[in-house]
Amino acid sequence: MPPPPTVESLQRGLQVLSAVRRASSLSFTELRDATGLPKATLVRLLHTLVESGWIRRQGTRGRYVMETSPGLPPAQRAHLARVAQLAHPAMTRLQQAVPWPVNLGVREGEHMLIVDEPDAVVLGLAANHRQLGYQAPMLRSSLGLCYLAFCPAAERDALLQRLSHSADERDQAMLRSGRLPQRLRDVRTSGYALRDVLVVPADSPERYGALSVPVTNGQQVLACVSCSWLLQIASTEDTVRRVLMPMQDAAQAMKRALLHNLATASPP
Repeated sequence: MPPPPTVESLQRGLQVLSAVRRASSLSFTELRDATGLPKATLVRLLHTLVESGWIRRQGTRGRYVMETSPGLPPAQRAHLARVAQLAHPAMTRLQQAVPWPVNLGVREGEHMLIVDEPDAVVLGLAANHRQLGYQAPMLRSSLGLCYLAFCPAAERDALLQRLSHSADERDQAMLRSGRLPQRLRDVRTSGYALRDVLVVPADSPERYGALSVPVTNGQQVLACVSCSWLLQIASTEDTVRRVLMPMQDAAQAMKRALLHNLATASPP
């Protein structure tokens, strides 16, 4: 039997989603150039995708970005929005104190989900081009390593058990290497986690530095704060000296805000 006809409007909507996902954030004009869609068609598609929770527009005249985990239940999405809102003052002060993009990450399953307020400023120079709504890998990002190092041992063991079934060969390589336990001990000793750039090819756009510190109440990790930078411009040693103390101060401020305003920092 011949295949059924395709749904043209759905194909166009997926085309828009794919363009936004690849670029992390796009203006309306950039989306028109990327998709080649007529202006009126693109307006309708964007309105539909925003209303259905797949993408969002940052600010009244901002850029379109992927919504953070559109499949999340409304209660959990509201919780993440509340966490981002409560952390916003400290994140704003931190961004004023350091020259590189900063992000807030919370655990979602076996990833770290980067959350931002709807009107958060997007810096023109960003080392991590996929920062908005990006799910950072637990074993290969500074956010994930930071979370694993400081979360309770039982939670860490359960996470590593789940990650042992990962289909990503890079995750499996990390687990097989036997280096992870010592790396996590080093993170707990130093108080921060660094992204391992040695596993990234020298010519890859993924070759950027990242540092994360935990927001913890001593029993659980409420979130992690990260800073990413271009290695061609700043060395890891100089960046750590410059940003670590402001990041730790911001983490303490976020802890106070979260504990004071949330009955629990865990998603519903």
